[in-house]
Amino acid sequence: MPMLMTALILAQTAMGHPNTPETPEPVCVRAGDLPREFAAWDAPAAARLAVGRPSILRAQSPSAIRWAVRGKAGNGALASFTVARAGPYRIGLSNAARVDVVRGGKALESIAHGHGPICTGLRKIVDFTLPRGTYVLQLSGMPADETKVMIAAK
Repeated sequence: MPMLMTALILAQTAMGHPNTPETPEPVCVRAGDLPREFAAWDAPAAARLAVGRPSILRAQSPSAIRWAVRGKAGNGALASFTVARAGPYRIGLSNAARVDVVRGGKALESIAHGHGPICTGLRKIVDFTLPRGTYVLQLSGMPADETKVMIAAK
């Protein structure tokens, strides 16, 4: 039996099993698949990161970034955003990069982590409670040259 399990694991890895970090999330959105707060996920990407609109962040090499806080090894990206109303917010990503929300030189604690629905292109969701103000979104360990990001009020 252990030999069979090993063979199954190797076969799934070779086929790009959905649980392997290198496998891109398939995109085949159907009406109702996305959480309501991410209804604009498929809208054209905004040039600047803003609450309620998707944006594309491009990976840079670690040596080119002035990190806000220590992140995960590998490429990353930084972008600022402003929250006009205090409350819970969700940050959705198209891949499994590490998410840090930074204010005053400190990373804020997240309140939840999860995955978006399979087949939507929304791979990772991290929730934060944010007071009004301006923040830095720091992505690190980016597995792709670009990451689609959306910050949504919950």
